[in-house]
Amino acid sequence: LRALGPEFEDIEEMAFQAMRIKEEITLSNYLIQVGGRERYYDVKITPFWDADKLMLRGVIITLDDVTERVSLEKERKKQEKLAALGEMAARVAHELRNPISVLGGFIKRLEKNADNPEARERYINIIKDEILRLENIVNEILDFSREPRSLEFTYFNINKLINDVYILLEEKVREKNILFNFETDAEEITVYAEYSRMKQVIINLLQNAIEATPKDGKILVETRIKLDKIVVSIWNEGTPIDKETAEKLFTPFFTTKVHGTGLGLAICKKIVEDEHKGKIYHESTEDGNKFVVELPKPEVQPSSVE
Repeated sequence: LRALGPEFEDIEEMAFQAMRIKEEITLSNYLIQVGGRERYYDVKITPFWDADKLMLRGVIITLDDVTERVSLEKERKKQEKLAALGEMAARVAHELRNPISVLGGFIKRLEKNADNPEARERYINIIKDEILRLENIVNEILDFSREPRSLEFTYFNINKLINDVYILLEEKVREKNILFNFETDAEEITVYAEYSRMKQVIINLLQNAIEATPKDGKILVETRIKLDKIVVSIWNEGTPIDKETAEKLFTPFFTTKVHGTGLGLAICKKIVEDEHKGKIYHESTEDGNKFVVELPKPEVQPSSVE
């Protein structure tokens, strides 16, 4: 290895490490600068025993140059990103065009009815709603596309968070006369997460459930304590989502709604799985749909939580 050059010093150190622990070490897509050029290798360092497997004689080092494979993978990801960008541009243009058209139309009406207080107030309220809709579209796109940021994890009671979200959406529940039930394994179920991000997830899931539930329908929210995780599920009565559609639910820009960017569930997935190392998925039931969020169970239970 020394004869190959100083670039392989790290491999030599790992070879000694493999001898110390007496176990195989494997590395995938390991970057080494060779002659001023980037080369990628799959590295395998295997202990070499004597015939009786009693004495360690050394190690066998295998270097497989996979630079071309890595380059092709990078190119594939680049093409996928460009395709996603094109899809996003088309979707965003479509979503922005509708409220902009509405704004233009009602501004003209407002000009014509400037002396009519009742009509003026009605048109101004519609314009306000469309501006808010535009703002929500832009915020969703920014939230999905921004780089990961540092998160402020705290211990808090997930049941309290769900109650806070219910209070926010209670009026919509009452408008549709929905029977809302909340079942839990304990009054306090502690999670270790960022409160605001998890609140965003629950708002999105519960809002979707309310929209999908028929008038006089049912919604059931559950929080359960499992061996190594905390499980939150939101079930709503309604038409079960078919398998083909279910497979696309968390795909960016996919939506079954007339309006919307199709980023809501994709953002939920990013928050739960990328930021909190949890899991989020959908289950169809005989008479509805269930969305499940699994979060790692805190190893240490604090004496008091929010």
